[in-house]
Amino acid sequence: MKEDVERIRQSDMGFPELEVLEAYKKAPVITVGEECTQPQECRKCMEICATKVFVIIPDAKLVPHTRYPLIREGFELAAAPEAMRVVAAEPTVCTLCMACVRVCPLQCITIETPSK
Repeated sequence: MKEDVERIRQSDMGFPELEVLEAYKKAPVITVGEECTQPQECRKCMEICATKVFVIIPDAKLVPHTRYPLIREGFELAAAPEAMRVVAAEPTVCTLCMACVRVCPLQCITIETPSK
């Protein structure tokens, strides 16, 4: 294990570049609340977002990660709408237009800009 850590430290693998880290520090914090219970049927935030910030994934609380080492299997297990979640997968491309906040029928999306 110690050798693996040292190998990763010496190579370029395993560590994000400084530009990527800086982009995430400046990115807004986008939260989709627990109230979002039917993301597969609604999809309004995903449809209105021009930069495609949001994705639907299996909810780790409801679909055990030990059961889906492959994403395909995870989606099969999470066929029930309540087993899926909307997450902001790429907040660095968010333009802060707030369209997703306005279009959400449950008003469960919040966007916080980072403090400078």
